Amino acid sequence: MKIKNKFLLLMLCCITVFICGAVEPAAADSAKRDNIAIPDELIAGNMIRHDMDLFVFPENVMMNMKGNKAIFLVDIRNKAKFDNFRIPGSINIPLYAIKTKAALRTGSLVLINAGHRYGQLEKTCRQLRKSGFKASILAGGLNRWQQAGGRLEGDPFAKKELNKVAPQAWFQEKKYKNWVVVDVTENGSGKELIPWSASVSFKDDSESFNNRIAEVVAVTDKNSLLSVLIVSEDGEGYGQIEKAMENSGIKNLFFLKGGFRGYRKFLEDQMLMGQGAKKRKVGVKGCSSCP
Repeated sequence: MKIKNKFLLLMLCCITVFICGAVEPAAADSAKRDNIAIPDELIAGNMIRHDMDLFVFPENVMMNMKGNKAIFLVDIRNKAKFDNFRIPGSINIPLYAIKTKAALRTGSLVLINAGHRYGQLEKTCRQLRKSGFKASILAGGLNRWQQAGGRLEGDPFAKKELNKVAPQAWFQEKKYKNWVVVDVTENGSGKELIPWSASVSFKDDSESFNNRIAEVVAVTDKNSLLSVLIVSEDGEGYGQIEKAMENSGIKNLFFLKGGFRGYRKFLEDQMLMGQGAKKRKVGVKGCSSCP
């Protein structure tokens, strides 16, 4: 009986040591992340203009469709998102596969995405034009199509997420000048992560809030693809802000998922992955037994 009790006591001690050992590194890692300084190269952006010759606006597409012109609406999102909601009559083709569809050469081709992340679209659109396709990009994507009165079919709940931008998507598009970023935090903390953001605190006063954003947009470099990105501290409160901006006249309105907190975590992860890659590279070079 005594042996059994000693065995149980020993097991309990081992479990305690294991838990403590697991908690301390986790706490240390958390403290380490809190002190991470984001390097300038991950923050820089707002420098490049889109090539407007590649774009066509929803209103023009709708007008041409009424005129019975041959138009192919090609949605390049993944199949799951396309199945959730789409423009009636559009077809789902991955971006890389469009050049293999000879039938699309017989009419005008409109490339469609959610309304942001145009970088790869512009590159592919140029390639398609060189290959003989009459290709253009839908300005504002599905988001602006819906705001222009165009119909979308599919899951109504999924459509509500159309104007939400994930941190990784924003990271890829922040280099373009068409974005106006509005920091709605109380203390304007977004300057650290997005230096060109404009601080406009939201205090349930729709009129003054919209007027302030209109002022910000008015002094921005004019671009027909102008989009406004609203960013809160933690991604909360967007529903109330969106409702307040219903009559603001802004056509391309987006919200950053997770707010500044989520975006900071994404940048920290990017930096830590970069550091890990450098260490692995140094380790391989310094390996005495490697050829």
